[in-house]
Amino acid sequence: MEEKYEFYGKHLLVEAYGIEKNFLNNTDFFLEFLEKGIKKANVTNCGVMVKKFIPTGLTIVILLAESHISLHTYPEKNSFFLDVFTCGKKNPIIIFEELKNQLIISLNNKKEEVVFNVNILERGKRN
Repeated sequence: MEEKYEFYGKHLLVEAYGIEKNFLNNTDFFLEFLEKGIKKANVTNCGVMVKKFIPTGLTIVILLAESHISLHTYPEKNSFFLDVFTCGKKNPIIIFEELKNQLIISLNNKKEEVVFNVNILERGKRN
């Protein structure tokens, strides 16, 4: 039986600044830790699309049964945008926190230079 999703959810919007360029071109890094976040958040990955840009930058879009994740990197600006929307009671913050924590660990002593601007929108109507 297919799970029913109500018409509401949380939309997480993140801007990250101060990220080293080598991370922002590393598809494997982002895919690994987004997938770990997906598992922790107990949501379902239905497919991944990756676009690497020349000379630099990437976009990752992950279709979730519960909605989507999109990541757009800008190595020339040491920045990225992350967008996570989950329907119902699923929590997009779990996915972001997994990525954020691993990124900070990987940056070692440069973590104080990283800035995350996070906004959460409540969307839809609850019954």
